[in-house]
Amino acid sequence: MKVTYDVLLNLINQKKYQPLILLQGEEPYYVDKLTHLIQDTFFEDEAMRDFNFNLFYGLDTTPQAVAAAARQYPMMAPLRLVIVREAQHLKKIEDLSAYAKSPQPQTVLVLSFMEGEKLNGKTSLSRQIQENGLFFDSPKIYENKMAEHVKRMADEKNLIIHEREAQLLIANVGDLTRISNELNKISALTPKGQCQELTKELIEKHIGISREFNIYELQTAVLSRNYDKAYAICEYYVNNPHKCLPGYFNILHAAFFQLMKCYYSADKSEMYLKSIGVHWKEYGFYSNSRYSINGIRNILHLINQYSVDDKGGRGYTTDRPQLLKELVVKILHS
Repeated sequence: MKVTYDVLLNLINQKKYQPLILLQGEEPYYVDKLTHLIQDTFFEDEAMRDFNFNLFYGLDTTPQAVAAAARQYPMMAPLRLVIVREAQHLKKIEDLSAYAKSPQPQTVLVLSFMEGEKLNGKTSLSRQIQENGLFFDSPKIYENKMAEHVKRMADEKNLIIHEREAQLLIANVGDLTRISNELNKISALTPKGQCQELTKELIEKHIGISREFNIYELQTAVLSRNYDKAYAICEYYVNNPHKCLPGYFNILHAAFFQLMKCYYSADKSEMYLKSIGVHWKEYGFYSNSRYSINGIRNILHLINQYSVDDKGGRGYTTDRPQLLKELVVKILHS
């Protein structure tokens, strides 16, 4: 059965488990959080845990070892718990389908996929988990929704954060996992039972405003014409030139090429665009409001030129971060 985060959270808190639980999705924070929550709250005491818990990592185990552990009966406890972390690395994971077809009812087997990886939905294992267990797919969180999740996260840690301060964290810390870790620092400094309001000064004092960016954040900022964020990322690369890697121009070129495919596609439905490799929720939106088709053609030509310059093809000696910054400025003002 497919479940949402809130539904699964409620089931875990009530200890209402199914024999199979699959955790996966594009937002790793919620996958990791639910995995930890199950592991930390499943048993009433350590004695039960010692005899009835197996933790595997995908790279270090096999489907046969996981199935063998899951088939064991609990000792002095109502249920056993078997968790496979980094399950995306489990070779021949489909071999678990024989176990999933008839799982041990007194065992809860948790498959936790990280790094945005997912189990192939067309396999028999995926179908059996949906029939005999709980299936959670953590959706990608887009930038305009991040603040909502930060506020909720803070509330869970007995912290109060307003929109402006949430945006400050997002801009300077980045993904939800890092933000959660930073909020834990402040939560640990808050007297037990008290509620702490996160001000700009408190964030700057205990968290700081330094962060690392990646090219995909720059890609999103440029596609959405978010000038401030795009310039901030470019400045980050200028100040950290070793972070500006070869191939960044190719990634930007690929993004605008996807945008062009959106324009030229007669069928702009989500299903069709996904079938030709276009991420509909991003490119479908940007293609309708940010760049014209002629603008995209010019930008693709411009990126090609800068890619050649980066390789010294036209005699340019400017370093890569400066070239990237120049390119982004020209794209945003095209």
